[in-house]
Amino acid sequence: GARGGEVARPALFHPLLQGLTAAVQRVEARRGREGGQAPGREVAVQKLRDDRFNLVVVGEFNHGKTTLVNALLGANVLPVGVTPTTAVIHEISWGDTPSARTEYDSGEVKEVPFDQVRFFALGNPAPEPDPGPVRALLVRYPAPLLRDHVNLVDTPGVNDLSLQRADITYKYIPQCDAVLFLLDAGQMLTASERVFLQEKLLGQSRDKIVFVVTKKDILSSSELDDVMTYARDNLARLVPSPRLFAVSAEQAIDNRPDSGMTELMDHLELYLSEERGRILLDNALGEAVAA
Repeated sequence: GARGGEVARPALFHPLLQGLTAAVQRVEARRGREGGQAPGREVAVQKLRDDRFNLVVVGEFNHGKTTLVNALLGANVLPVGVTPTTAVIHEISWGDTPSARTEYDSGEVKEVPFDQVRFFALGNPAPEPDPGPVRALLVRYPAPLLRDHVNLVDTPGVNDLSLQRADITYKYIPQCDAVLFLLDAGQMLTASERVFLQEKLLGQSRDKIVFVVTKKDILSSSELDDVMTYARDNLARLVPSPRLFAVSAEQAIDNRPDSGMTELMDHLELYLSEERGRILLDNALGEAVAA
């Protein structure tokens, strides 16, 4: 049921998990009847229970990225206005109570008081002795989107996407299940964004990208129509039938019905459930049969 006043949403993946678990069990039962061992069953079922769906948010600095992440979380969890040189990766997953840890390049992990998260994001202060540079801030938070094993990764904004941190391009994006690629309604498709899409993103994630035009509230209705037409026409040259949404994250945080977040969230929930089902079924049955 709903907690803390949040709107109750159906648990999308619980019936899916039960169905996939049953499928794995049927495969293993058949193998058992044929005299084979079934060491893969528990591994495959546990993978279904433990697997996470990784949703990565990418965008240039000052495109309203962190505000959008906060809107997805339903609260002002992360600080906005962080400069590109001091921001860190945020990995946000479900937690019954808010908590945070810093993970350093050295591999060391330290707990952070949740009310200090904004300071760590802004200046990366480290307890003494200093364990070195911060790799990521690991946040747990009871947001409905995260409840069903969804991880949200907020990548640092940069002024030029070609300068994006290499570990985001070569680690996070290849391992993610979906990419939210943010475009600014006030400066649509910069040269940097086009290059990043063509050289870094399309080759490995073409089918994973959801384009989000942010700050739609700065435009009139007719201006927004023009911007969306321009975006759709230009993106279609790069991606067949681009999935494109316009949102105002600030309006969403204020619970404005015209924010565009409902349409984006509905699409994400459907996409996550369908993609999650396909990915988990492929992985789990593949492991069960190969075991």
